[in-house]
Amino acid sequence: MSKLIFLLLLSTYQTFSQNLKIDSYFIQSGVILNKPGLNGESIANFNKKDKCIVIDYVGYNYYKIKSKKATGFVLSEFLNVTNEMRIFMKDFEKTRKLEREKARKLKAEKLRKELEKEKQIRLLKLKEIESEKIKVIETTYYSITLDYYLSVKLKKYGNKNYIYFSLNADLGCASSYKNSQSYVKIYLDNDDIITFYHYGDIDCADFTLKGILTSDDISRLKKSTIQSIRLQGTDYREDLETIDYKEFFLDKLKCIQE
Repeated sequence: MSKLIFLLLLSTYQTFSQNLKIDSYFIQSGVILNKPGLNGESIANFNKKDKCIVIDYVGYNYYKIKSKKATGFVLSEFLNVTNEMRIFMKDFEKTRKLEREKARKLKAEKLRKELEKEKQIRLLKLKEIESEKIKVIETTYYSITLDYYLSVKLKKYGNKNYIYFSLNADLGCASSYKNSQSYVKIYLDNDDIITFYHYGDIDCADFTLKGILTSDDISRLKKSTIQSIRLQGTDYREDLETIDYKEFFLDKLKCIQE
């Protein structure tokens, strides 16, 4: 269980927790844990048919129980789950789902407000390289997802367009070598899939991938919102299913088009 999930579990447990006292028994032998999840440590053993009292449900199929040996946490698969326990579990899960959705919407709204505050003149950096007379236009990095903080930037350099992806996660390096080439796949809601391969030197600091943005890519990206994104580094891959700024390309591609 990840730290984020456990903290969410604990938060929901503290919000929803109430006193239960339901008689039950163990349907198979096992151990009582000092806390729910994979990081829980055994504090006592129990045998099949041993009696216990269920005093709470804390999520992810874990019940808090009290037996003669200890008070701790046990998975539901070890318990005789009564109707009263099932009802309490359903109420808990319903409350947790609502709280998670509320938190996600609050974060998404905060992101939207931050973007609205930025003026177009501050979002675009227009500079002219006098020696080469090349026009450069680039946006700032925009947060596309709250999970892992994926940000995307668009850039026009002369008559060429580029796209940058920056992910707050360890995927190894961003490599352009053919035998280990890194890429980002954009899955659109119209079932189109657009792939950007890393262009340039290998980057092993943060995972930042630079891709070439063709006129065909731009045309396809402007036809639909984002459904999901896959990022592949030299060592690991990350699939992001929850996109908080699905209209990014619809809104921002025009910034680098003249």
